[in-house]
Amino acid sequence: MLPILFNNRELFVISPLNNNSLILAKSIRDTYKSSIIIFTDCSSADDTFKTTAKNIGCRIYSKSIETLKLETHNPASMIRVVLMNKDEDVNLKSALKLTEKLRGNVNAEIYTFNTSKESEFLLDSIDKGARNGSLSPIKLRRVNMVRNQIYLDILNNSLFEYAVEEYNEKIISVLIVGLGQYGMEMLKAVLWCGQMDGYVVRVNIIDKNPNIESVFYRQCPGILQRGLQPKNGEDYYELNFFGGIDVNTHEFTECVKTIESVSLVFVSLGNENYNIETAIDLRSLISGIQIDNGRKPDHTQSAHQQPRILTVVHSPEKAILMKENRLSNYKKQYYRLDCIGVNSDVYSYENVFLPKLENMALQLHMQWGSPEDFNNYEYNRRSSMASAIHKKYRDMLMPDDETKDILEHKRWNAYMRSTEGYSFGYIRDDLAQRHPLLVKYDNLSRVEKDKDTKMNTVFTQPIF
Repeated sequence: MLPILFNNRELFVISPLNNNSLILAKSIRDTYKSSIIIFTDCSSADDTFKTTAKNIGCRIYSKSIETLKLETHNPASMIRVVLMNKDEDVNLKSALKLTEKLRGNVNAEIYTFNTSKESEFLLDSIDKGARNGSLSPIKLRRVNMVRNQIYLDILNNSLFEYAVEEYNEKIISVLIVGLGQYGMEMLKAVLWCGQMDGYVVRVNIIDKNPNIESVFYRQCPGILQRGLQPKNGEDYYELNFFGGIDVNTHEFTECVKTIESVSLVFVSLGNENYNIETAIDLRSLISGIQIDNGRKPDHTQSAHQQPRILTVVHSPEKAILMKENRLSNYKKQYYRLDCIGVNSDVYSYENVFLPKLENMALQLHMQWGSPEDFNNYEYNRRSSMASAIHKKYRDMLMPDDETKDILEHKRWNAYMRSTEGYSFGYIRDDLAQRHPLLVKYDNLSRVEKDKDTKMNTVFTQPIF
């Protein structure tokens, strides 16, 4: 029998012990110096991992996380459980069992690494308890590593900074190469984050799948329904799909040449070696296009090169070279490539727990909903996090309050049509993914317009 836990310190329980969970434990230790960190399910863990865990002050148990007497922990201190098994079914089953075991006994948060749509509905449906004195309902979170990475990147790297001037508008011209999980999340985020007066979102997608356009619209039919022409008070973006094109062919080169003034390139081909090679090739190719158009690009190490090129890299050694801008040719011309997805970032405290972003999202959600609905349903948290990110840029770029209200509605429209896959319907039916408010701002009732106003007045200081 494992010992009873009773302590006033922050407690983190992680299962199982592997390289990725060790990265998280080190990040937690940097954030909470005096916390207790426990690894469970360690019977088959590598001895090197066990030694490393002990060196950073972690406790190790061989038995299952479900046998640990967490329900006897001091209710005045928070327990955070992180389920990181490679088998997502194991994570899901443990999350459901632990929620039933801990609710009403301790203050606990459970973070489970699950990406399937099925897992969202199952986790949303479980009873998380109710507030009882000092005891809060169980906080149960599904960790979507890819979405978290994309959201934090667009939060910290403005899409608007690289926008290209064209006549009286600024074009956020994005090239996405590879529409896998990362590429799809980036595409959807660009559509809602780029909704800003004076800016137009233009996205070109290149993928080896000849049916990639159909794949996208299967997920986001409301975008196809919206139509191709801009409407005042509605979300607007231009999408161009180039399916059936391999990055190793001449057709890829010719396709890139047809895309004007790119401001952001995102490469996600499912293999980090291909990603880096393609990113390097694209910097060379786009630089050549700039020269052909009479512009000499600056490739010095300190240069702010256009466009920003971002790619998915998991290896920390390769990521360091890219983040420190050390990739260059024999002439010391620098490629300036950014990366996302490196393990030290993916499994960091910030990316797993999203403390600042979720806190801001909750404050926004409270303008129209209850904390219980925020805690119980991932749908509410996602939407409010997207609003919090967009609000950062609304506050920076749009001083007029009425304009910001319209932009929040446009952001919501784009978000619902892309990330949530909704279409317009005269009757709201969330199971059928239909919503009657997917209309231009002027068609909203006064009550609905007031909700957009509240979302813009909740903070008096910049939120990030």
